[in-house]
Amino acid sequence: MPRTIEPFWPIVERHFEEAEFLAEVWRDALDEPDHTITSLAEDVEARLFAHLDGLLIAGAAAVDRLCWPALDNPDADTSVASSAGLVALDGATSPQAVVDRLLDCLDRCEWGDERSTGIVDALALSSRAEIVAVLLDQLDQLEHGDGPRLAGVITALDRRCVDPGRRLAPLLQRDDASVLAAAASLARHAASLPVDELVPLAEHANQAVAVAAIETGLLRGLTGAWPVARYWAFDAAQCSFRARALTWLGLGDDAGDHQRIIEAFPNPDALWAAGFCGRIAAVEAAQDLLDHPAVGALAGELVASIIGLDTDDEALWRSQPAPLLNDAELPSLAEDLDVSPLLLPEQLLPLPMAENMRAWWMQQRAHFDPGTRWLGGRALDDESLARALLEQPLRRRHALTLLARLRGRPLLATRDWAVKQLAQRAG
Repeated sequence: MPRTIEPFWPIVERHFEEAEFLAEVWRDALDEPDHTITSLAEDVEARLFAHLDGLLIAGAAAVDRLCWPALDNPDADTSVASSAGLVALDGATSPQAVVDRLLDCLDRCEWGDERSTGIVDALALSSRAEIVAVLLDQLDQLEHGDGPRLAGVITALDRRCVDPGRRLAPLLQRDDASVLAAAASLARHAASLPVDELVPLAEHANQAVAVAAIETGLLRGLTGAWPVARYWAFDAAQCSFRARALTWLGLGDDAGDHQRIIEAFPNPDALWAAGFCGRIAAVEAAQDLLDHPAVGALAGELVASIIGLDTDDEALWRSQPAPLLNDAELPSLAEDLDVSPLLLPEQLLPLPMAENMRAWWMQQRAHFDPGTRWLGGRALDDESLARALLEQPLRRRHALTLLARLRGRPLLATRDWAVKQLAQRAG
């Protein structure tokens, strides 16, 4: 009789705990200023893969004992659900049954909660190519249904950069706002764009739907998309996505839009957007803000992104002090283990040594033509953009990818595995 060898569960459980932790670190790193695509691949991502592999070695027993109970837990956070879903998918003999079970879990979620986000992450990141066909079949089966399952399927296909073909137009006519927003984003990958269904969504009452439709319209070169973006950036009385709208205009070629963004300094959203316009006028306007107590770090980031300063140069930068918490913000001892003292990405930016940076700029400004758009100290072109996508912080890479698409380059999935993105770049 063959002998069954039981996994050594303390080790397997440790792999699961470490994978959960590193999945959270990996996800946060995609929006932080202290990682590049290469550093993420070589550090956090490599360690995450090692722990996921450890779980895969344990086989189906680990999936049954650890993964499915975690996925069935309504309080599962994003990193737990994504790690569990990835192991279940990548270790399955056939992904069909696993995808079905994951989608059953989605049916029991509130769309946008942590568990649903983690499940979609797993569907988007899994190495199993067969998942695409299973998800497309789901679109055919969900002809009359809305809700988290359909929104999750569409979002996973969008993140995998899949062309949905004929299935897209009906999705753009659904009633569920989460489905509409996901479908409008998916439309950027369609070979044949259903313009008549997409364009009205730019005026949808739900701003998440409008954002997705406008951005797709900009990337696909639809007539009228830029005036709509301009309205939301400058003229709308209420706009929940003004920072994003300003960023679109910073990425665009219109010098008038760039000047209006610069005139909005010291607004933090304007400083962020101006970092993509490449204008020396933005660098000049930021000089007086380098020692501003609230936006000095953003002003320094703008200058560095355009003229290419070395952020490791201790003569030009210093670390931000640790944020101080008052007694009311401190967790009780009982709560302490459940509280994560997360910092905003802006709090991780280095602070400019204002006087030194101004002196450096006075010496170097003659080398920068004000009529040229600059990126990382080089004139903006395909070569400097490719270099920036490799070397600039991940927090800027999502917008830089949109800039590349506006300039005719393929659209990259910036929330995919770093090693996969690097392989696509090499190819």
